[in-house]
Amino acid sequence: MNLPSLIILLLVAVALFFAVRTFVRAGRVGGCGSCGTSGCSGCSGGESCPFCKDKSL
Repeated sequence: MNLPSLIILLLVAVALFFAVRTFVRAGRVGGCGSCGTSGCSGCSGGESCPFCKDKSL
């Protein structure tokens, strides 16, 4: 493996790390993933939507 390939692999790994971290944090604090809304206020899933949790918890 040459240096340019190693650098690209490292950049992809860092980007993947931050993407997974963002996804995990959003699930923990009640982020909206599959609701289709940006703020959960219009979530049609209600209680059954795992992404529309109360953010105050």
